[in-house]
Amino acid sequence: MAVRILRKRLTIAGLNIEPETFFPSYKIQEDGIAKEAEKIKMEYPEKGRGSTISDDVRRYAIPNYIKNLGGTSKSRSTYRYAGLSNIIHLSSGIIRYLLDAAMKMFDVAVGKLENDDIQIHFIETDIQNNVMRDQADQFLYTELRKSSNINHEFEFAPEPIHLPVNNTEKLQNLICAMGRTFHEILTSDRSERKVFSVALTNIPDAELKVVFQLGVRLGFFHEMRIGNKDGNGRTMLYVLNRCFAPLFTLDPTGFQGYLFMTNKDLHKAIKDGKQLRTIVEKDEGNDTDPMQFEFEDIWEA
Repeated sequence: MAVRILRKRLTIAGLNIEPETFFPSYKIQEDGIAKEAEKIKMEYPEKGRGSTISDDVRRYAIPNYIKNLGGTSKSRSTYRYAGLSNIIHLSSGIIRYLLDAAMKMFDVAVGKLENDDIQIHFIETDIQNNVMRDQADQFLYTELRKSSNINHEFEFAPEPIHLPVNNTEKLQNLICAMGRTFHEILTSDRSERKVFSVALTNIPDAELKVVFQLGVRLGFFHEMRIGNKDGNGRTMLYVLNRCFAPLFTLDPTGFQGYLFMTNKDLHKAIKDGKQLRTIVEKDEGNDTDPMQFEFEDIWEA
């Protein structure tokens, strides 16, 4: 669906160009990921973790590439969010977000032209990357500043709750804690490394409900229900909007997993914005290992 929408917009703009061509991926990066994929295939007979070779390639090729960019987060931030697939995944199914990003990329590309008669045939990967990173930053911080001036009422409350400004700070801290933790998992040696969600071990108290509902209303989280850890009931799952991936150098594509979190862990996160928990390099059992699930991708071509 996303490809059809973009193709139609390009046609309206007088550009007879396929979206895949207009939004190219970064070749150096694609070649590096391809090398990681070949390495995974060669090592699969001895080190394979998934049921098939293709499972391991989907799970580990991009995380391995990001991890090998460097030993610091600054080095890993050189990862480029470019290419049609990345742009679509980062939109998290929000059409406005997708089209706004494409429009901003086009405007930047036009602004760099020295001759107005020259037609743009593609968007350079550095422009794509910069726009997606800037848009993620603005979505988090600008939207939160706007929300701090609005009184929010929440359905779960017995009477209207007027949202104090500090709850926007708690939400920002929570997202930062989630992003930092998910990055640590991505660059670790754990079996499931693409994590974008938290599942609640406990029934959230009033303070956490306010923060999570604010996140849902702003589009920062997608709320779902899944089976609880004991297998005898349902619990809440909050999926982080994939548009935030550039802020924390995450892979927004493919398999996604989630972490079960307690109210105690979450309260700590909303106060200091640090990691949700300490992440170890190796799996140590079901209590700390991210659980795996397949997140429905409604924007697949």
